Amino acid sequence: VGVGVGVGVGVAAPSESELSIPIQDVESATAGASKKGEGDDAAVTAENVELQRQARLKRARRHVHEYTEYFLDEYKLKAFKAAFMEPVKVYERCTGGDDCRIGNAEVHACNVYAAVILSTLGMQLPLQPFLDDDSNHGRHPFLEVECKEYHRALKELAKPENLGRDSVGMKECKGFTIERAVGSTFIFNGATPRIISNAAIDPSEANRENRERLGPYLERFTSFFTPEFVLEKLFNVLTQDRPDCMQELYDGMRSAPAYAGLMDAEDEAELPDDYRYWLYDEETWQFDLHRAILFFGFAGLLRGDLRKPQPRIEVRVASLEESAAAETTRLDALEATLRQLLGPERATMLDRPKPMIRPIPPGHTTYSWGDGSVPKGGIPKGHTAYSWGCA
Repeated sequence: VGVGVGVGVGVAAPSESELSIPIQDVESATAGASKKGEGDDAAVTAENVELQRQARLKRARRHVHEYTEYFLDEYKLKAFKAAFMEPVKVYERCTGGDDCRIGNAEVHACNVYAAVILSTLGMQLPLQPFLDDDSNHGRHPFLEVECKEYHRALKELAKPENLGRDSVGMKECKGFTIERAVGSTFIFNGATPRIISNAAIDPSEANRENRERLGPYLERFTSFFTPEFVLEKLFNVLTQDRPDCMQELYDGMRSAPAYAGLMDAEDEAELPDDYRYWLYDEETWQFDLHRAILFFGFAGLLRGDLRKPQPRIEVRVASLEESAAAETTRLDALEATLRQLLGPERATMLDRPKPMIRPIPPGHTTYSWGDGSVPKGGIPKGHTAYSWGCA
C-alpha cells in the first residue's frame, strides 16, 4: 500500500537450504548405510542414530508448522476483531445505535474491511468477504472520530491482554457518547467492497490522500503481527498442544553449530535441558523475546530478515548511549565552528539565556538570595534550599 506496513509472522515452510540442519532422505540414506560391511557396524549404528534424529526433527517441524497455521487462523480473526469490528461496534453503541443497528454493522462492515485487507496486504482471513454487498452499515472511518473517550477505548482494545475480547464487557468501551458522527463512507467512494478494495490499491496521484488516510487502519491491524505481540502467544499454544515437538526443535537447535554461540548467556554455565526454562527467565518468569526469535527462526516460522539474531537489550542501550555521546560531541564542534565564523562580537548570539534575576524579597541580600547556585561550603545552617535561592 505504500504506507510502510508488514506482517512479521508467516507459515510458509522453509526450504532445506534455509534450515541450519540439513534434512536428508532417511529411507535412501538408511538403505545405503545397510550395504556397509560388518566391520563398520559402529559407524552404521551412529549414522542410523543421526538419521533418526533428523527424521524426528523434520517431523517436529512439520507438526509445528501445521499447528501454527491453525493458531494463525484464529489469531487473524482476533486481530481483525480488535482492529476493525469492535471499534465499529463501540462507535455504533456510543452514537445511540440499538442492538439491531449494531448487528447490521457487524454483518456488513466485515465484508469491506476484510476485502481491503485482502487487496492491500494480500492476507486472506478465515472468512470469505461478500464482495458485492451494497449495504453501508458499519462502514465508518472510525479513527477520525473526535472523542477522547473513544480513542481511549481503542487503545484498550489493542492491548495484548484484551485481544479478541468483546467490547460490550469492557468498562472502558461504554458509558460515554460520541457527539459528532463521521458518516458511513469508509474513505473511498464505492457501493460495494469490490469497488472499495480496488480503489484502495489505485496508485494514481489523485488517490494519494485517500491511501494515506487508509494507512493508520492497516498499521493498526498489522501491529498485532509483530514478534513482540505474537511469539509468546504462539509459544504458549504450541507448548500446550505439542510440547514434544517443541522439545525436539530445541534439542536440534542445541546441536546445530550455527546456533551454538548464540544460545549461550554470560551468566549460564550450560543450557537447560527443558526448552521452557531457556525461553523464560526462571526468576522473573518473563518471556525472552531475543531467544524466542532465535528459536522460531530455527523452526522456519519467521521472515528471513527477522531470523537474523537481534542484539541483546544491553548492547542496544550501549549503542544508544554511544550515539548520544557522539551527537553531543558533534553539536559542540558545530557550535565552536559557528562562534569562529561569527567572530567575538556576534558569538554572544549563541550563548544560552541566563535565568531571570528575581526580585530580592525583604530580609534577603543579593548574596543570600543568590543566583540558584550552591556555594562551596554548601547551604549555610539555618537556610533551606528555597531561602538560599537554590530552589
